[in-house]
Amino acid sequence: MVLSIPGTFFITALGVIVRIKWTVILSVFLLPGVILVVGWLTQSGLALWLAFVVQYLGLLGERWLFFAQANHPQNLYYQTVS
Repeated sequence: MVLSIPGTFFITALGVIVRIKWTVILSVFLLPGVILVVGWLTQSGLALWLAFVVQYLGLLGERWLFFAQANHPQNLYYQTVS
């Protein structure tokens, strides 16, 4: 199913949005926790940095998803103006 998200200038497949949402949830919460536990068990400092990078990329994805779903006040303003 293809849908046009209100307030955006492109058409996004619903499956893509759902896939990105689950990827964001996993990379912000679950994966960093698992990486930290593994790093704690193996006494690896590299795991701390890896968990940071994974969570940071997940948060960037969450921000993109926030804007893509037109939840930003600027998008809501232009949606009501037009």
